[in-house]
Amino acid sequence: MKPVVTAGRTQQNTVSILMPTLNPVKDIKAPANTTGISFKLRVATCSLADDNSLSSTAKQFTVAYDNSLMPEQEIELPITLATGNLTVVMLALEYTVRKKGVKQILKDINRMPAGVVGSMWS
Repeated sequence: MKPVVTAGRTQQNTVSILMPTLNPVKDIKAPANTTGISFKLRVATCSLADDNSLSSTAKQFTVAYDNSLMPEQEIELPITLATGNLTVVMLALEYTVRKKGVKQILKDINRMPAGVVGSMWS
């Protein structure tokens, strides 16, 4: 993925993810016969002082794999960043492909890119 996805903290002390403007076909290298891409966002936060303090939240959205522009969007995830917590923001892509005329989600682990797009200490 060429455009850079970034994560930050809002004034309400939650996590905000900035998805840049992108053209799926030009900006994302996808497997043959891809018809859609699901963006799976997950935020996990935990206290390093308290082993029992862990929370997470997720959001997912899907776009068509075509030449249309996806406008820039800011996505706020409802998780509070408590003092003393380490927070990690992750993004994974999941492809929908057409095989023999049938749409299906690609389950090949080698074709499921994922990574950390941000981390922060509260």
